[in-house]
Amino acid sequence: GFVGSVLLFVCVLIHEFGHSFEAIRRGLKVPRITLFLLGGVSEIEEESRNASEEFWISFVGPATSLLLALFFYLLYYSLRSLNPQISALVQYLGLVNLFIGLFNLLPAFPLDGGRALRALLWRTTGSEVRATAIAGRTGLAFGAAFIGFGIVIMVVTDDLIIGAWLGIVGWFILSAASTVLKHRTAEARLSGRQVRDAMRENFPTVEPGVS
Repeated sequence: GFVGSVLLFVCVLIHEFGHSFEAIRRGLKVPRITLFLLGGVSEIEEESRNASEEFWISFVGPATSLLLALFFYLLYYSLRSLNPQISALVQYLGLVNLFIGLFNLLPAFPLDGGRALRALLWRTTGSEVRATAIAGRTGLAFGAAFIGFGIVIMVVTDDLIIGAWLGIVGWFILSAASTVLKHRTAEARLSGRQVRDAMRENFPTVEPGVS
């Protein structure tokens, strides 16, 4: 179990390396990768400069996890007649990598699939701001759906662990999508403007003798 947990985080790290190496290959800087309870984040300093760059940096992560799943399943079929503990561990790693890859392909911004969706919308509409708005609303909908589904599972099946876990994932997606939407909206409204555009120039005045 301990070895499985460690290797799971190694697989998540490899998933993030996929994003990072693709970003670096395209000339973007990646100062760090952060692993946390729900997965990992490659902290890329700059936003993608075009839709193609956004799509491939987003897509390569899930593709890496699916390739890992294929590797572990092939390894499992080679080892299943040998040590049962090792074959069970390898089968588990194949299953979780398959789940990570497919889950991240969901069009729920800011998951990788949601970012790929934004890239396709960006290419279609020609507007990054509009694409972000649509993908962000899709992420909000998915987050709310996960939370609702988690509540239903807890009420109907009494499975508190699965229900709570879905609720946490939904809250994460909802919160992240909301933050990105607010940031992008503010950035779009302020982009290209100067301080004088926000200044008041017609100030009310009073005579010096007024008490």
